[in-house]
Amino acid sequence: MTVATGTTFDLLRTTGSSIAVLGVFLLLLQHSGRLVALLFAPLAAAGSMTLTLYSVHVFAVSEGWWGEDPSRQLTIHIVLALVIATLWRTFVGRGPLEALAATVARAFRGTS
Repeated sequence: MTVATGTTFDLLRTTGSSIAVLGVFLLLLQHSGRLVALLFAPLAAAGSMTLTLYSVHVFAVSEGWWGEDPSRQLTIHIVLALVIATLWRTFVGRGPLEALAATVARAFRGTS
């Protein structure tokens, strides 16, 4: 069955698929050894700083840093995101925009 993109059914289908994939990976990591967790560490690092990585991605694409070839853009983005996120999480911790958002949230938490 083909579902038009952007419809309620499409959003339900893609949301369900995403939840299923997340569930499978969470189960895999929960019941795996140290080696599997180590292999997935770059994905976890990238997942912990999505706001920062997406913002850098949008800026880089708008500036044309990676050329016009979509395959090349995707490859460069994935490799850089995984490497930068892993290094950042290892040596610094929380992503810079994630830290900023947490600081702003804490500042407004007590002001109501």
